[in-house]
Amino acid sequence: MKKICALFLALSLLIALAAPVYAETPISGAYVYEEGGMPKYWLDFTGSVADNVVLHCFFQTDSWYETYYVLDFKASVPESHQDTYRIETVWDAKGNDISNWFKTVSLTIQESCVRLYIERDDKTLAGGPSSTILTGLYEMTPAKAGVVYEAYSDNKLQTWVLLNKDYAELHFADGTEWHLQAESSDDHTKKAVKIISSDNTDIAFEAAEISYEQGLILLTLKGTGEYSGDYTLRPRAFLQREAESEAELKRMAQMHYKRISGFYPPEADVEDNGDGTYTVHLYEIVPNGDGTYHTATSAWYTVNASGVGVHDLFGYAVNLIA
Repeated sequence: MKKICALFLALSLLIALAAPVYAETPISGAYVYEEGGMPKYWLDFTGSVADNVVLHCFFQTDSWYETYYVLDFKASVPESHQDTYRIETVWDAKGNDISNWFKTVSLTIQESCVRLYIERDDKTLAGGPSSTILTGLYEMTPAKAGVVYEAYSDNKLQTWVLLNKDYAELHFADGTEWHLQAESSDDHTKKAVKIISSDNTDIAFEAAEISYEQGLILLTLKGTGEYSGDYTLRPRAFLQREAESEAELKRMAQMHYKRISGFYPPEADVEDNGDGTYTVHLYEIVPNGDGTYHTATSAWYTVNASGVGVHDLFGYAVNLIA
């Protein structure tokens, strides 16, 4: 009997040792890797896809575009270093398993940064730096703001959501702000248990949920009066951040114009208006053919340090990093 118990105990230990070890993301928020002063890659640790992590990538061919990969962090394997996790499974934006693209994908998570290490399988590599993430070590630092998803209607901002692990901030175009406390109902959906307004008043509602589907956030509100409805929100193309210098504000404006028109204005001037706003002039100097030159203006913007403001010539709202 003692031998049987000992054998059962030994088998139990072997099974326990062989069982997979599942990781839980030890941090939340967004971490970003910049190139040329602009976000190139950023990691969404908000838990929008259960315990997985979303890697957003910005590439440029004729114009800027965004794609993303979902890293299966829940089933990642902790390495010998406690703060490093090897990602075994990666999905693309359409839900295809693209794990064979990579020989190694790992995340080293520390308080001040996240190091993403990629080793590509050259056999599956197509394109170049402008269309795919390449082998390399990318050090990402905390973003200056959380992860924002936005919904537009008729080119006007309708609502935006700031995601965190257990709650979401809902912002509407009329200035209404709600704090939605939620709990996960499955790997992709969070259901509201409470909604609180900015003045700490409980909001009555029938149902509210936020779900993640192929890179989009689907927000459903029922029984909330004029705010009831279904919203499809996309991640803000560039994380909200304030310019730390006028030179950076110039680059933000030039990249914004490039994204919307395909043309990169080679010249930019910035004037501090002294009231928290800046006037940005985008232009190029064009030869007339007789030895003289003229200035061809692309745009005039008046914006704050975050790049939010108006197009001076046409009067519509602009966000230089959206």
